Amino acid sequence: APYSGGTHLPDLTVVTPVFDAPGARILFWVGSRGHHADIGGISPGSMPPNSAHIEEEGVLFDNFKLIKEGVLQEAALHAALTGAKYPSRNPSQNIADLHAQIAANTKGVQELKRAIDHFGLDVVHAYMVHVQDNAEEEVRRVLDRLKDGHFVYPSDDGSQIEVTITVNKATRSAKVDFTGTTGQLPNNFSAPSAV
Repeated sequence: APYSGGTHLPDLTVVTPVFDAPGARILFWVGSRGHHADIGGISPGSMPPNSAHIEEEGVLFDNFKLIKEGVLQEAALHAALTGAKYPSRNPSQNIADLHAQIAANTKGVQELKRAIDHFGLDVVHAYMVHVQDNAEEEVRRVLDRLKDGHFVYPSDDGSQIEVTITVNKATRSAKVDFTGTTGQLPNNFSAPSAV
């Protein structure tokens, strides 16, 4: 769901836990996000610019359990895809795309387990932290080169996006302020907080 960290309804995210050897504790999560060609809605492509409510954009998935005890819940998935007010136009294609996302996650789980078997859990955890720390440092290096800025982008419908960026050189951080941006619009051009 867009309000839970997604972007828009055609972007479906599949997450899979990676358990320890006994299967008692979650060590990691793997995920894949796929853009589906159509997820329903009032117009093909599931991105109608004139939609006034999220249900008009298509089928809304919010924490749907795809696999239960190792079995794909295909009947429930098909029912969700076809049971909405504006259902998917091609649920078999959606299900095939979700099979691909599940396969990608399965490969991710296998590779993480292989890395743990080869290097040990402590080393894999250390590298995960290193990757995150390195990404943070790279962003801070970019911020080191940036200056404060103020930008206004007017849209042809009379709305505007206004953003002020204030860079704090001492903390190597930035504040992004959208004060002045048009409020929520009565169409699908509003961005959820997660975006």
